[in-house]
Amino acid sequence: MPFVLGQALYMQALHSGQAQNAKIDSPQMAARQRGGLRPQAYGYPAEMRATRALLRHRLPLRRQRAAR
Repeated sequence: MPFVLGQALYMQALHSGQAQNAKIDSPQMAARQRGGLRPQAYGYPAEMRATRALLRHRLPLRRQRAAR
């Protein structure tokens, strides 16, 4: 089974406040997946996650220093 990561913000918008549980959500999500309508996110490679975390931490520090 292939790994597919759903974009959480857009998935929430698709539900639009309806009751959410596995019985209701799974058939809807499977149908969207088959139809190509499920918003997908990028699954970052494991070997690059530490670099990404470092850059996420560094960016606000750089902005703060530049604002002085």
